[in-house]
Amino acid sequence: MPADVIVAPEPVDEVRLTVDEALRHGVAVSFSYKAPDAPVTTRTVDPVKVHIANGQWYLQGWCHLRQAMRTFHLDRVSALSLTDIAITHGEEPVPELFEVAQTDIRTRIRFAAAVAPLLGGYLDQAQVQTRDGMSVATMRIAAAQSLKRLAAGRGGDLEILEPEQARTAAAEWARAALAQYPDDV
Repeated sequence: MPADVIVAPEPVDEVRLTVDEALRHGVAVSFSYKAPDAPVTTRTVDPVKVHIANGQWYLQGWCHLRQAMRTFHLDRVSALSLTDIAITHGEEPVPELFEVAQTDIRTRIRFAAAVAPLLGGYLDQAQVQTRDGMSVATMRIAAAQSLKRLAAGRGGDLEILEPEQARTAAAEWARAALAQYPDDV
């Protein structure tokens, strides 16, 4: 059952109001986005909704840069503004694996304990167990596609244990990337 009252910090209210205005005018929004394991990027997004899951606020919409539905953690959004670009992907279906419902996606990753400082904000809310120099982190994330980028950015030092769909997607993504290189390299 949804809460009767939700108190949100001012930046979330500004994003929510801007997204509401974008939806009313049928235009995309533009913003800077800082994922924990990547440099700041400028995103243009056809917004679908702003929602809360496990106490965290998210913007969900079609990302023009990635050409797919994406979920953005609002704490990582800045410089949000309306554009004059008409929304064209507001009705795109959200892949089941990436849909954020009332609960986020439970995930487990394994990595060498020495890699922990390189994982940025991913471990902020994680339960981490370390034994014999290896750590396993259990956490909830909004979008499983971020695990592909996280694993790829660690050059084999991080393994996705679950969910199995994310593990398989990351392996397929890595194989497709390797296939782009000639065999003699």
